[in-house]
Amino acid sequence: MTHSIRDIARALGVEAEGDLDLRVTGAAEPQAAGPDQLALAMDPRYGEGIGRGQARAAMLWPGADWRAMGLKAAIFAPRGRLAMAGLTRLMDPGPVIAPGHGDRVWLTEFLKAPNHDKFWGRTKLSTTDNAMKPVELSETDLADLVEMLYAESGAEGIDAAKRERGLQAFESACTDCHSREEGVSSSGPSLAGLGSREHYLSFISNPKSGLHMGADKSEMPRFDKDLSLADRDALAEFLVWLRTATQRDLDALGAL
Repeated sequence: MTHSIRDIARALGVEAEGDLDLRVTGAAEPQAAGPDQLALAMDPRYGEGIGRGQARAAMLWPGADWRAMGLKAAIFAPRGRLAMAGLTRLMDPGPVIAPGHGDRVWLTEFLKAPNHDKFWGRTKLSTTDNAMKPVELSETDLADLVEMLYAESGAEGIDAAKRERGLQAFESACTDCHSREEGVSSSGPSLAGLGSREHYLSFISNPKSGLHMGADKSEMPRFDKDLSLADRDALAEFLVWLRTATQRDLDALGAL
C-alpha cells in the first residue's frame, strides 16, 4: 500500500512542502531509504544520512532545508516521537500490542500461529521462507514450553516443574533457530530474557541486531538514535507493565 505525502501529513496533523502527490511505500533510516521510501530524520544530526540514501521525500525537523538535500518533498515533525508513532500506525500496523502482551495466553497463541495478523502477519517477513512456522507440540508440552519462555521475563509465580519440562521441549523444538544463552545469536532471535525490561530495551534500541531480528529481516527502525535512553527504558517498562495489565488499567491512563 502506498501513501501520498499529502495524506501522511494530514494524518499526522503536520505541515508538508514540495510534491505532495509523491507516494511512498514505507519508511526507513536516511542512509538506507530507497526512492519509494520516506527517510526519517527528525533531528539535524541525521540529516546528512539522506545524501547517502536514495529517498525523494523525508520527515524532517522544522525549518530543514529539504531542497538543499536534493529532496522532492518534506514533512515537518515538530514532535518527532509523536510523529513516529503516528507514522507507524498509518503505514505499518505491525503486531498488536495490547494488555496481556507477553503473558502465558499471548505466548501460547503466538507459538500456535506466529503469522496471524495479531503477531507477524502484517509484516513482509510473514510471506517469506524465513517466516516462523507454528510450533507443533502436544498441548501439555506446549504449556511447558510457554512456562519456560514466560520465566525468561522474570515474572513471579513460575511453576518450576513445568519450566524444567519446558527446557526439554525447547531443546527438542526450538534450538535449530533460537538460543537462550545471553549474548548468543542464531538464525532466529535470542530468547534470553524474553519479555524482560532489559530485553525490550535492547530490542527497541536496535531490532536489527543479530540478537534480535537481524538487519535482513527487520522492518522496524532502530530507536537508539531518535529516542533517549530514558525514553527507551520507559517504553520497555510500559511493555512489561502490559503483561499483567487489563484494558481497564490501560484506559485509566487516559490519552497518551
